[in-house]
Amino acid sequence: MEDLSKREQEIIAILYRAGDFVSAEEIAASLCVSTKTIYRALQSIENKLGSSFGIKKYPGKGYRLDKSDIRTENYKDTVQASPFMGMSVEERRHHQMVLLLLQSPRKVSINKLAAYYYISTASIVNDLKYIKETAGKHNLQLVSAHDGTCIEGQETDVRKLLMGLLGYSQDILRENLHINKETYHVLFQEFSEPDIRFVETVLHELEASLGEEIRDPYYINIFTHLLILIKRINRSQTEETSENKTVMLKYESTMALEAMKKIVSRLEDYLKVCMPQKEKEYIYQYIVSSRIEDSAAIQLFDDQVTPSREADFVELLIRKVSDAMHIPFEQDEGLKTSLYLHIHPLAKRIRYKLSVCNPLLADIRKEFASVFDVVAAAIREQVIFPEFTTISDDEIAYVAVYFQAAFEKYVEKKKVLLVCSSGVGTSHLLSVRVKRAFPNWEVVDIVSAGKVHEAVERCRPDLILTTVHIEVQTVPTVLVSAVLSKFDILKLKNIFSINEEP
Repeated sequence: MEDLSKREQEIIAILYRAGDFVSAEEIAASLCVSTKTIYRALQSIENKLGSSFGIKKYPGKGYRLDKSDIRTENYKDTVQASPFMGMSVEERRHHQMVLLLLQSPRKVSINKLAAYYYISTASIVNDLKYIKETAGKHNLQLVSAHDGTCIEGQETDVRKLLMGLLGYSQDILRENLHINKETYHVLFQEFSEPDIRFVETVLHELEASLGEEIRDPYYINIFTHLLILIKRINRSQTEETSENKTVMLKYESTMALEAMKKIVSRLEDYLKVCMPQKEKEYIYQYIVSSRIEDSAAIQLFDDQVTPSREADFVELLIRKVSDAMHIPFEQDEGLKTSLYLHIHPLAKRIRYKLSVCNPLLADIRKEFASVFDVVAAAIREQVIFPEFTTISDDEIAYVAVYFQAAFEKYVEKKKVLLVCSSGVGTSHLLSVRVKRAFPNWEVVDIVSAGKVHEAVERCRPDLILTTVHIEVQTVPTVLVSAVLSKFDILKLKNIFSINEEP
């Protein structure tokens, strides 16, 4: 049996991947050859492999590969040699959108796309319908003409969608300061490994100069933005904005400005170009919208010399969520600080119209649904930051995680005051059953109803369990039986969302 030529193997690969009818014209367009060349190659395949081989011709439809023919397995490796051959429809469309965005506004022909992905032009047309719909949801247009197809729109919208598409999997995990190539194979498909390693080095140098690591998700935002910038500069598709059409950005942070200058210097040496002013501003915005100034922000928050919108927003947000969940989050100073440090750069991201992708969004909405919904409502109802009312679910999910962590900490360890009217023996039994049912709870005292307010002042409990009706406005209070029945335990677990041990 004769060996097939490279072109003949490519034809089998195209048919294998298509999984449907493909015309000779479409195969020819994919391989950039004439239809006659394809007919000759198909005849050659039949001569070499026999007329019983799996390529079947259907008049008016084209050619299709019958994979039930065991001999097609001999060409399986040929098919998989292309990184795009094994893609699902969803993966291919995702990849095409990234490709078109990176090339925007440069046009690419449908025939070239078909050849690139080893599929028919009909499949590409269907892909483009999906891409057009998706692009429209992000203020972008898919424009098709006789000379090709491209995505058009504002540069900020192009990059925003790119950031979302490229940061969709999960936060970047670094091993010995390097992005894991196997885990992030999609990233390595879109960008060259030298560019990826260069950006890693630049950000490592930046972290060394700052004396701290850039946290996720800010690292992946800056990382991806720089890769996009390099790719678009290499394709001469950067934003050149004339001075008379733009207002120069006001650099408010000296630290971020110096960091931007270092990155720009390294990029200009690497790319052998003079960086456009607008690109410098983009880099500054990503840096200043990360958490590289935490120590300064903490000092500003602690001093409270001058009231800030961020501090007022944090206080309001905590109060609203506390009221909705009936949890005293106001007592958690760590939550206040963590939220402030997150809201501070968030306000800048909103101002600069930057977006972050939250790869755990679906999981957060599923696992912490009640917390997510309460936080979303609180953010969208407040008026301190009107611009936050249209904030993305990705951003809301990051904020919700802070409250979920505080909630779990609150539930896990509690100072409990017991209020009983019966004898010492029954009070002791109640205490024992509380400790058995909730081992992380600390019973700080057992008092009568008449001494509740004095005990609250002295012990500062998180929760009061009482066998008699009392009114205490400052501490959550739950009425239970003197023996803490199974129903009482279940009620407490439901109130505080405590899951049973697996």
